[in-house]
Amino acid sequence: MSQRITYIHDDAHPLRDSLTRALSLPQFALSIEEERDRSNALGLPFVLCLIDIDGLRKINDQFGRRAGDCVLAETAGRIRSRLDDVDFDGVEYLHARFDGDAFVLLARDCTIKRGQRLAQAIRDAIRHEAFECGVEVTATIGVAQYRIGESTDEILGRCEKTLYLAKQFGTDHIEVAPTPENLRPSNVVPLPNLAQASRRRRLTGS
Repeated sequence: MSQRITYIHDDAHPLRDSLTRALSLPQFALSIEEERDRSNALGLPFVLCLIDIDGLRKINDQFGRRAGDCVLAETAGRIRSRLDDVDFDGVEYLHARFDGDAFVLLARDCTIKRGQRLAQAIRDAIRHEAFECGVEVTATIGVAQYRIGESTDEILGRCEKTLYLAKQFGTDHIEVAPTPENLRPSNVVPLPNLAQASRRRRLTGS
């Protein structure tokens, strides 16, 4: 089995989030820059998955902050356990705490099709059974493949936009950013441009 790029094994390491054991966002930012340079040099793809826990604020309000922390920690554990499964043997990955209720996953040498399968496996692992604190949890995931030459901000921005589109469907949904290999008509209803609509009404008098 190849060495994963989640290389820091000390749970108390300052480059890890103390609650979830995921990488801190600053460390992830350095790692994605290194992976971007590698991808540009070798022409190899990588995929980002942005994993948003559905309704975490509601869980905190209804069950308390301790339950919310349990959900965050166990979600991170389920992500790691699922990717350590034999089905994904040899997948090199790292994951980080992205913000209060989200994680970001980088899968090395991974195409968009396999990235979607990874996302499905993670979603299934999260919703498979109730968490230890007794709460049932789902996640919504945006998936994007790195395009050679784009900046870190661009790939992260596309992944965030894809997650936002997925959220239009509600919860427990996966949306995949288009690539040259998977271009298809959008299945997302575009949001109305309110500014343009307002100008149109003024011009037409309607």
